[in-house]
Amino acid sequence: MMSIKKIIFHAFICIFLTGCKSKCPDTIIVYYMNGFVDTNISIPCSERKQVAVSDKYSETTEYDCIVINHNDFIKIKNYLQNMRLVPQEIKTEISDIDSRITVVYDSLAVSFGETYTKYGADANNKLVYGNEEVIYIIKSLSRYYNYFTKSELQMWFPEIKKYGIPSTYKHVVYEKFTYEERKNMTMSDSITQTTTSKIIFVDSGEK
Repeated sequence: MMSIKKIIFHAFICIFLTGCKSKCPDTIIVYYMNGFVDTNISIPCSERKQVAVSDKYSETTEYDCIVINHNDFIKIKNYLQNMRLVPQEIKTEISDIDSRITVVYDSLAVSFGETYTKYGADANNKLVYGNEEVIYIIKSLSRYYNYFTKSELQMWFPEIKKYGIPSTYKHVVYEKFTYEERKNMTMSDSITQTTTSKIIFVDSGEK
């Protein structure tokens, strides 16, 4: 059974996105696992995209709708629309991306690991080049950083070292699952029982 908060959120999105008579503003979905997460196999972007756009609700997922600055929205949108594939002949230090944060715009999607910004994976699970500034904007505006301590941010996140901890940062304490709890879970259970957040960015239209 959905909580009152989720029912209100769902109703708001339905009215806001489908009930408007004039042209609705653009939206971007940001879906992420909270904090550092270990899974027994890598999670592909295509799978995370399906979860992000799904109408199914989980009691372990927080939902929110955030109106963001038009210029920031355009930067994220332009990145998704112009992602550059990493040529197969180029050797990289990784073979795939274990999705932790996924961004969806229309039919486009990109996933990143917690702390890795050099490469991401698109909706076809192909490696793409990352954009440190855009990733920082996404993580800041979606409150992704709140699920890490300041010391974790400063130690593990290269974009934090460059751009600093966001002024809106506020650490959130959340339920964590131990490695022992996780290793006995199926992949489906592991994902379901991970606390997650689904954020919808709405373009303010104001520069």
